[in-house]
Amino acid sequence: MMIASLFALLSSPALLQRPTVDQVLDNVRSAVGYSAIEPFESGIEMTGSALFMGTDANFRFVFTPDGKYLFEMDGPIRATQAWDGERGWELDVTGSPMPVYFSDVEYQHATSWVIGHRWLAPDGPYDITMIEEDSDSYTLNLKPKAGRMSVKVEVDRESWLPKASSYMDGDIMHLIELSQWETTRGFKLPHRIDVTFSSGKGWISVEHVRPTPDGATSLFEMPAWLLTDDTTYDEANEGVVETMRAESGHVLVRPTIMGEDVGWFILDTGGGGMVVGKKLVERLGAEEFGSWFAIAEGGTLPLTFTKFDDFSLGPATVAELTFAVLDLSPVSLALGIELGGIVGYDFFRRTVLEIDVEESMIAFFDPRSYELKKGNWNDLLLLSHHPTTPAKFEGAHEGVFMIDTGAPYGLVFSWRVVKELNLLEGRETLDGEIHGLGGAVPAKFGFVEYFEIDGYRFEDQLAIMLVSNRSAYASEYLTGLIGIPLLMPFTVVFDYANSRIAFVRKEG
Repeated sequence: MMIASLFALLSSPALLQRPTVDQVLDNVRSAVGYSAIEPFESGIEMTGSALFMGTDANFRFVFTPDGKYLFEMDGPIRATQAWDGERGWELDVTGSPMPVYFSDVEYQHATSWVIGHRWLAPDGPYDITMIEEDSDSYTLNLKPKAGRMSVKVEVDRESWLPKASSYMDGDIMHLIELSQWETTRGFKLPHRIDVTFSSGKGWISVEHVRPTPDGATSLFEMPAWLLTDDTTYDEANEGVVETMRAESGHVLVRPTIMGEDVGWFILDTGGGGMVVGKKLVERLGAEEFGSWFAIAEGGTLPLTFTKFDDFSLGPATVAELTFAVLDLSPVSLALGIELGGIVGYDFFRRTVLEIDVEESMIAFFDPRSYELKKGNWNDLLLLSHHPTTPAKFEGAHEGVFMIDTGAPYGLVFSWRVVKELNLLEGRETLDGEIHGLGGAVPAKFGFVEYFEIDGYRFEDQLAIMLVSNRSAYASEYLTGLIGIPLLMPFTVVFDYANSRIAFVRKEG
């Protein structure tokens, strides 16, 4: 009886009709007219309108069959992402170009290669398996052949058109829903794209699809950027600026906006952009626009945006910068200091920063003429606009660590690394948590045998080991974070404009 039942189960229509992955892919290629795209070597251009970070924008997406792409949003908040076939780059909200690395470029691929059908190429960048199916769709897992971040694509069982793609950024899902497929020159593209990323939502409406002109490959090349485009430098004002050290260890600086003193700002290389407090925005009568969210230590925070002219600190004055607007009252209360904002990536991108956190010494210089007097330059690789450095730690392990001058914690290991390396096994730890703008993240506190930065070794180093991926350190590429205490032996020199960093050891 059991054998007969098993035979009947194996012979059921549902199992006999289940297609293989190759059959699904062939059906999707046929449904979208994939072969009709291949002749357009110079690319296909999609244009239209969009809702981007709560603002109206013009949308443009250019892609080639071999995977090059340019993805643009042009509005009050601008963004450009591109892949030239070998490397990824972006233009940030201020229009400055920068190569992108690690998961940042894989996030770009996850969107652009699905919309532009690169994922369907027989020689494409993904290994593809079937992971789920239901009455309406098949779900495929796209694992990059060179990378770490998998993408899920949901395919409609009747039309064989992709319905959605998604990937995880830590514990946050990025969902792209594809609809309103229309045929142009023999192939189909989605004309409605809905995006959900945590609490942030947006959409794209495609209005025109056309071939790009022959020889338009320069579209995909990262443009040169002159530092003088939007920033002026006062050579007489180069060097050390006024600072204050908070009890938490944070180093504070005092910039001006439109010539007006705007109070103390945290100097934070862990800041992926510029931040201004709501109280200061109200005081200056600035207009807020858009809506999005920030990924912080303990989760996400809602934010809006504003713009200010003539932001000055040290020798540099930037003509216009976009700021995220956040309620900084909880941070001000914790520090016992009224904060005006946070100085982050967009300003560092335009200066050379020397920082000695032990002495609370900050100096800014013109990156066009700066010369390193001691030490050696290392490559500066950015992850979501945050500087990173390779480091070694017990067990001959190596990893990539974010350098965060706004973090009072010395060494933090990400939840992923704690789990993958079993860092808690056999180690004496104490329960605790770390706190940030988004709240608290549970952690274990213990000691690692050693930790080494640029040849400098810390023995028996206290470490914080996160036990939740609900934080800003959840990237697949990030091993952890280096904060203020581990930067004490160095004067750290950040030269974002020239993609380099130096750890200059102090005497004694």
